[in-house]
Amino acid sequence: MGRKRGRPSRAEVRFAEHVGPTAQTVAKLECDALLGLVERGDLSVDQERAGREINDVWEALERSMARTSTIELMRITASHRELPDAMSHAIARRLHQCHQPWASREIEKTLAPGVTRYGIVWRLCNLNWPPAFIAANTGLNERAVVRALRDSLDVYLDFSKKEY
Repeated sequence: MGRKRGRPSRAEVRFAEHVGPTAQTVAKLECDALLGLVERGDLSVDQERAGREINDVWEALERSMARTSTIELMRITASHRELPDAMSHAIARRLHQCHQPWASREIEKTLAPGVTRYGIVWRLCNLNWPPAFIAANTGLNERAVVRALRDSLDVYLDFSKKEY
């Protein structure tokens, strides 16, 4: 028996409207802010790679947070000496070699009241917010956001080139 021809039933239409798109479909439709900046010529490929590495470290930290009690997480993030269980050795090396020194420096760079370069990078790399949206939410203009992002990613690249 084949599929029935003609107009779908009301129940079929309601079910299709209720289900909505899958998570994979939503992810495919979402634009990649870092890639868009590279395509526009605002970021270099190395800066994009640095942004992806920063995001990888954040994702690994988030995974380790999900499996750790709040007290234990506070101890780990305060010391930055222990390897969280959910983190690979390569990511842990990036955390200690690049991310921690970079973050401690960038969190001090204030662009506007309550806005740091670290916050700009976090919004763009981790939350995938486009620069125009970040500018609208921070009171900065889009060029200042892109400039802050570029400068911050250059600092991260400098830390990644150092040998520890």
